[in-house]
Amino acid sequence: MITTGGIWGYGEYQGQNTVASTISLDVNPSIEIRVNKYEKVLEILALNDDAEVVLGDMDFKGSSLDVTINALIGSMLQNGYLDELANSILISVDNQDPALSAALQEKLSQEVNGLLRTNSFTGSVLSQTVSDDDELKTLAQTYGITPGKAQLVQQLIRQNTLYTFEELSRLSVNELNLLIAANNTPLENTEVVGNASDKSYIGADKAKEIALSHAGVSLYGDNVFEKCGINRDGAGEVGKPRYFNGKRHF
Repeated sequence: MITTGGIWGYGEYQGQNTVASTISLDVNPSIEIRVNKYEKVLEILALNDDAEVVLGDMDFKGSSLDVTINALIGSMLQNGYLDELANSILISVDNQDPALSAALQEKLSQEVNGLLRTNSFTGSVLSQTVSDDDELKTLAQTYGITPGKAQLVQQLIRQNTLYTFEELSRLSVNELNLLIAANNTPLENTEVVGNASDKSYIGADKAKEIALSHAGVSLYGDNVFEKCGINRDGAGEVGKPRYFNGKRHF
């Protein structure tokens, strides 16, 4: 005969030891956090070498999600993965209950945004909910990234089919964030707080100056810049200005 206490005890055990939510953090380090319904950590996975550096010898099993997030962001700052040159982080939440996913996404976005208001820079936080999608899981495993980053890349490709999954998967979250801003079209399922740092790039004015000097022309008469922004060019992300001198495009 099963008593009421026995049923409650079994249910409590299940609640304590069953994964309720999976949260991934992507910068270049990619970390996956699995928590129970009480937001206690059951397991953390380092998905690349940079993530191993961030985790170090820290053991978060049984810790609260808040404490864990705080410590991981602190380690990313300390190890130079988040700074004034690369200030963006992606938070992805997977929970079978859409309402709980959305609530946890909002909570973590606010928490991390606060942690990234430092004396030297302000962060940019991208956040989203992720569905339990077999295609995303396959892409994530193939390219060694989280399902959250795979979903972000998919959304960018839908906006611009010139991108390929392989090349975008190699970019850091800050570089992806700059592409989102350059496209000037919000992604359907991603909230962005703050602006991605572009301090490691030369900027539009300098790019125009270099382009005109290289072409041996000046910005007078019929020379008119049509477009200057961030674009993808082979192995990296570059500023690619485009101008018209009355006869030809360059």
